Amino acid sequence: MLKFFRRIRKKLLSDNKLSKYLIYAIGEIVLVVIGILIALQINNWNENTKLKALEKDLLKEVHNSLLKDLIDVNTNIRAQQKTIDSQEIVIDWIESDEDFNDTLSSHISRVYLNTYFAAYQGPYETLKQIGMRNIRNDSLRNQISKLYNITYPYYYLVDEFYARMIEEQFIPHSFEHFSEVDWIRPIKVTNISKLRGDHEFISLFKTTRNTAQALTYVVMLPTKEEIELTLRMIEEELKE
Repeated sequence: MLKFFRRIRKKLLSDNKLSKYLIYAIGEIVLVVIGILIALQINNWNENTKLKALEKDLLKEVHNSLLKDLIDVNTNIRAQQKTIDSQEIVIDWIESDEDFNDTLSSHISRVYLNTYFAAYQGPYETLKQIGMRNIRNDSLRNQISKLYNITYPYYYLVDEFYARMIEEQFIPHSFEHFSEVDWIRPIKVTNISKLRGDHEFISLFKTTRNTAQALTYVVMLPTKEEIELTLRMIEEELKE
């Protein structure tokens, strides 16, 4: 093809047809420019294809990690609800004039239980290192950022606060009234009258119960909803 164009150019020059040669030269330049533009377009198409593939891989990894986080949160919600139920039962008994029974022992054992949220952060950290801009959908990118940078840290904060309340305040004060603090074996009350007269401990007990409720309904359930929303948005994006 190049030899063909050279042959035409030489013939035009030898025939001294300058105007036709100029037209030919312009046409040749146009062809070269078109060729370059086509090459750039193909290169851009290839790059976009690679970026789309990378985006899908990243979103799939984040999606898989969020499925595990959702299982963790749901497990924590169920466990925390059982703890709250036991706390309610024991508080109601303390404020009543009913005798102690063996069923209460099991509930007392559960009032100290707390959960721990351990999110799978690896895929999100990879996404940050590669670049959040690889997620082209602004709404999805903002939702992922919100989940990991606002929702999760808030969960960790309240989770830690509740755990410290149990360990540093509730358990130490409990030794004054219960035979031991145990999460498996039933616990006995050493002196029922003393327990019912300890208003400071009852207040602490209720505050612990209230914090457990806040952790469950103000933190855990909204976190679950945020995870589910993010999962739906990722699934919609992966369909395209």
